[in-house]
Amino acid sequence: MATIEGNAIDKPIIGDIPYNDWANTYYADPIPAEIALPSDVRFREDLICLKRGEKGKGKVWMQNLDKK
Repeated sequence: MATIEGNAIDKPIIGDIPYNDWANTYYADPIPAEIALPSDVRFREDLICLKRGEKGKGKVWMQNLDKK
């Protein structure tokens, strides 16, 4: 059994080995839509329709995706 020390959110230390320093982690900037791949989740028609409040159209698009 190892001893767990430190703050579990910022920097846990398990058995004298530090893990994930979340307090100092750099998060990548989002990719601009102009250079994103077509598979990017921002281009999913079902999610776009749901965001607009068009639940019926969103369900139709989701069914189309499920068929593929």
